[in-house]
Amino acid sequence: MAAVVGDAREIARIAYGFKASKALFTAIDLGVFARLSDGPQTLSALAADMNLAANRLETLLTALTSLGLLSKNTDGYANAPGCNEYLVPGKSNYFGDYFRLQTDRFIYPAFDDLTSLIRGDGGSDVWGEYEELMSDEARAETFSRGQHAGSLGPAAALAKHADLSSRERLLDVGGGSGAFTIALCRRNPGLCSTILDFPNALRVARSFVDEVGLGERVAYHEADATAGEWPPGHDVVLMSFLLSAVSAAVTDDLLGRAYESLPVGGMLVVHDFMVNDSRTGPRDAALWFLTCMFNAPDGIVLTPQRIEQRINAAGFADVRIEELIPDLTRFAVAVKQP
Repeated sequence: MAAVVGDAREIARIAYGFKASKALFTAIDLGVFARLSDGPQTLSALAADMNLAANRLETLLTALTSLGLLSKNTDGYANAPGCNEYLVPGKSNYFGDYFRLQTDRFIYPAFDDLTSLIRGDGGSDVWGEYEELMSDEARAETFSRGQHAGSLGPAAALAKHADLSSRERLLDVGGGSGAFTIALCRRNPGLCSTILDFPNALRVARSFVDEVGLGERVAYHEADATAGEWPPGHDVVLMSFLLSAVSAAVTDDLLGRAYESLPVGGMLVVHDFMVNDSRTGPRDAALWFLTCMFNAPDGIVLTPQRIEQRINAAGFADVRIEELIPDLTRFAVAVKQP
């Protein structure tokens, strides 16, 4: 559990946290980290290169330096090592597009409506229903490409820790951009996958799958995971970042659908945000459930105990839950027994 707040400065730091996030998003959008990827640059050189007023750029760079995102010395400004690795387009671990395309454009503005959401007065005009979001081709593409950038790291971690080496056909329910399908198929050469999602999400997924040369091993099924038919013939069902985006009742229905769709011996894999059973943290996971409410106002905070109980209630056995992304996500594995 986090230390309790003791003075006004700690409260103010929380209250003004949005300034740091917007400074980061702006730097990504303006290409600051990309321009510093080859080494330090002076303020005057950066301002000329970016065609920006030096005083405004200096204000942004000062904020970024204070946050540890940049360093500053006699040679000028330079990327912090983490920014050079994760926020420079073209680098293998780049995920800046997640912040640029999804967090800044969808999540951040949606939080203007958080008070109304908590009161039950409505959701967010920015976010809206997921089905509605996915029905708009341009918005769906922006959202899905941003999500893809943010999912590649967790997908690679799940592929490393969830053993699917004996499995042949994966059903990636609500698979979105295909990040998890790609990672799991790469890790398991004998595995094929079907991604189930809305048409516009699948269009983006197909482009990413084809880009990495997995087109022959991946099929696509257009459906609403909560209402449409699931395709048969799979021996493992994956639901990643799905149960946190639906109500408790839909969670139970999805787990029931997974049980019915699998053969005896079939495997269920659930990956999602989870807080501890006492619901006191961790901070990062707890804050994510505020975002999840924009998808599911009737959703619940997920904990290992709650997930295990619901998986067992659906009929699965041998539930095992492990941490995946420290302080953020966990994954559960269970088996359908005779």
